[in-house]
Amino acid sequence: MAYDVDMFGEPNFLGQLTLPVKCVLTGYRSVPLKNGHSEELELSALLVHVTRRSARNESSELVRLREDAAELQRASEASESAGDEDAADRLRQEAQRKGKDAMRLVARRSLR
Repeated sequence: MAYDVDMFGEPNFLGQLTLPVKCVLTGYRSVPLKNGHSEELELSALLVHVTRRSARNESSELVRLREDAAELQRASEASESAGDEDAADRLRQEAQRKGKDAMRLVARRSLR
């Protein structure tokens, strides 16, 4: 999923693409984006660099960040199901922060 943050700090959904991990090749790739209903978004794509690494080599910090993000996302979905939109939004934003922290950690390691 791709988000843009507006001047008020609110994330705005831009687009998404879902692929099986085994289908993604390493290297630079142009990723076409789709809307929230998986319909083509004309002239929208991201240029990404893909690398694969064994999960066995992940640090405990990275594993913890990913687990925390997944737990926060589950809690957000539960809050949303219970009708507490404010709590769901807060939990979703915290899950996104944890996910971004995990991506930053991976990026720092790939630059070494």
